[in-house]
Amino acid sequence: EDVIGSSIYKQTIEEGNLELETLSEENNVTLKLYNAAEADRNKMAKEKDVAYGFLKRENECTQLRHQHLQHGIREAESHQSQLQNELDEFKIGPPFIQTNALLHPRRNRCSSRLSKLDYHWSLYQATNQDLRSIDRNFPPSTYVRAGYATAGSV
Repeated sequence: EDVIGSSIYKQTIEEGNLELETLSEENNVTLKLYNAAEADRNKMAKEKDVAYGFLKRENECTQLRHQHLQHGIREAESHQSQLQNELDEFKIGPPFIQTNALLHPRRNRCSSRLSKLDYHWSLYQATNQDLRSIDRNFPPSTYVRAGYATAGSV
């Protein structure tokens, strides 16, 4: 107003100052949020490094396990081929016929024992199934009421 003709700019200057204050406040809020996020990121940097180190060691362990398993597979394949060669030699030569004749009576005895074992196993399974159905029909609480002790109540 001191300068002649500047009064027409007074309202525009005041509006500019208000807008400047509003933008400064928004900038301060945004800057505070940025600083908080930066602080959180810096706090997590150590944890990130620890996690990264763990994953790196885990990867190394996995690679070593893989190498160990591959070595075991190669040894097993080698051993299998050796056994197959020995088996082929055994089947071809005359000792196979003699050994087979000696083992035939033993094989018959073993098969009869196995059939008996299978029979007893089926009996065991049937009895076990019957006992389970009895347990389902008569829960342990009925044993206690009838005066019988159960394993959990003694």
